[in-house]
Amino acid sequence: MFQPLHLPRLAYVVRHMRRDDRREIFATRWRQDEQEFAQQLYEGTNFGQLALSHDGTPVAAFGAVEMWPGVWSVWLFATDDWPAVAAKVTRHLRRQFIPFILSKHAHRAECMAIADRPVVHRWLKYLGAQPEAVLRKYGKNQEDFILFSWEKKYV
Repeated sequence: MFQPLHLPRLAYVVRHMRRDDRREIFATRWRQDEQEFAQQLYEGTNFGQLALSHDGTPVAAFGAVEMWPGVWSVWLFATDDWPAVAAKVTRHLRRQFIPFILSKHAHRAECMAIADRPVVHRWLKYLGAQPEAVLRKYGKNQEDFILFSWEKKYV
């Protein structure tokens, strides 16, 4: 089940996110302040949703932020219960969310993934993203990141 972003539930996912998601996200933020991150994400996201488990517990949060006209940043993070919603979220992102962003709002969508998470890179490729560049020492602790993107297809 999906629902629009709701700050208390988004904050729950932030507080309980997977260790690797936390490491990746906070590598590119000034402070490791969960409440500040949740608040800024909630206020700055143009389209965002929460994926809930069968009992209504928030498990994953994802969304897209317009960085400038036609170019969007796509994001996702989850709790350790991710396997319970992974297939459902993956289908939704691949069939609806990314196509919606590209057909209605963007000519480009992008995201960055820390370089040492190949499972995430394979998943992004499955979602249709293409790796474009390695951003060397991009994180505050000199972590490398990979830039992935989707581009609008004109027919």
